[in-house]
Amino acid sequence: MLGMEHFPGQSQINIMLKRMDKESVEQLQNIHHELFMNYSSSVYSTDNIVIDIDQSGLVANAKSYEFDQK
Repeated sequence: MLGMEHFPGQSQINIMLKRMDKESVEQLQNIHHELFMNYSSSVYSTDNIVIDIDQSGLVANAKSYEFDQK
């Protein structure tokens, strides 16, 4: 759906997050909504639905960064 060959690495995700603005957040919300509506069987539920998108920080240091340098 996003036209990516593979999922981006941590450094690319950090760059994306730092550059996000209001329009980017709205685009991400639209993508999430479309995926949810197309692929979730919960769409027909009458109960409250909680969607947990993991927002925990990724710990990266020294050699764990892509293209790391001292």
